[in-house]
Amino acid sequence: MVVGDSKHHSRFLLLYGTATGQAKAIAEEIAEKASTCGLASDLYELDDIGKKLASLAYQNSCKLPSAASDVFEVAISDAQVLTSPDAVKKTLLLRLSLE
Repeated sequence: MVVGDSKHHSRFLLLYGTATGQAKAIAEEIAEKASTCGLASDLYELDDIGKKLASLAYQNSCKLPSAASDVFEVAISDAQVLTSPDAVKKTLLLRLSLE
C-alpha cells in the first residue's frame, strides 16, 4: 500500500472496552492517526459490536459468524500497532471481513 494513494485504502475494525472513557480516547486517537496513513477505521465499543453485526446481517451486508474466528483475522505479522507519545498501551488493529 502506498500511503496517500486513494486507490489502495485499507479498512480495519477497532474495538475498545472502557469503563472510564480512557480506552475510547485512545481508540479515537488511533483511528485519527490511521486515517492520516490512508487507513479507514470502523470504531466500536465492545458492548455495541454484537448489535452492529446483527444490523449488518439484517441488511444482507454479511452473514452472522458462527464463531469469533470467522469475524476476526488477526495475524501477528499483519497486525499494526499504533501508539501515541504519551500512551503506554498498545492496541492491535483488527480487520473485519464482510465477505
